[in-house]
Parts: sequence; C-alpha cells; structure tokens
Amino acid sequence: WKKQEVEIIQTIAPHPDPTWHGKVGFVQNHIPENLNMQTSVALVCGMQPMIEDVSNKLIAMGMSRQDILTNV
Repeated sequence: WKKQEVEIIQTIAPHPDPTWHGKVGFVQNHIPENLNMQTSVALVCGMQPMIEDVSNKLIAMGMSRQDILTNV
C-alpha cells in the first residue's frame, strides 16, 4: 500500500493492552492537516457517530463527500 501512496491511520480507543503501540483516542484527532484534498479519498470504518465526526472534519478540510467511503 505504501508503494501506491496509501496511508492507513489505525486508531483505537484507550484500553489496557500494553502490546498496542499505535495511535489511541479519537480518529478525527489523528487526521493529517496536510492532506491534498484534490487527490485524497477516505475509507472510514467503525461506529456511526465516529464515522459522522470524521466525515464532517474531512468535509470541513475540503474533501468532497463522494470521496469519503464508509462501512454504513
């Protein structure tokens, strides 16, 4: 995926598992501010409230709604 310039941002809710060393917290807090909205798309998977919050932030940043794919 990296060769195709696909960036995956995995984020999980806080939990006691010490083996996880990735991002923790709200996904929308980890969206890079320097996304090129002309060439970027988003695939957002998760619970409906999180999907709505992430989608709203991406739209506010300039992403088109049709460039946001979800699992709902």
